[in-house]
Amino acid sequence: MSPVDLIWLFLPQELLPLLVIGMALLSVVGLVRPRRVLGLVVLILLLPIISMAVEEILAQLPWYVGVLLLVGLTTNVIRLVLQVFLGKEAAGHILGRAVVATFKGLCYLALLPFRGLFLLVRGVAATTAARAPRV
Repeated sequence: MSPVDLIWLFLPQELLPLLVIGMALLSVVGLVRPRRVLGLVVLILLLPIISMAVEEILAQLPWYVGVLLLVGLTTNVIRLVLQVFLGKEAAGHILGRAVVATFKGLCYLALLPFRGLFLLVRGVAATTAARAPRV
């Protein structure tokens, strides 16, 4: 699926008939194959049924699965937008660096309480060592 195929998902529902008419005109001119127009029409007709099914499935799953799906969808959309503007390889490099930076940040956040505990123990140890009488 190319990035241009997903652009119509972000259009309001009121523009979908206009999109079908535009695709039909492009099909008449010969710029778009009729099979692609038919696929778009079928997908628009099945969209309410698909959305109800997805909604019911997501309602049964825990909240963190929805969050993970949202992160995955957002990452995919960002990759597609970068792919349109920069190319496939550049988008892959940028997304790879973003994933590595996110993983490093999550590791830092996971270890932050231990770091705070270490600094607290070190501070307490330094103040008790300074108060200890010298013999």
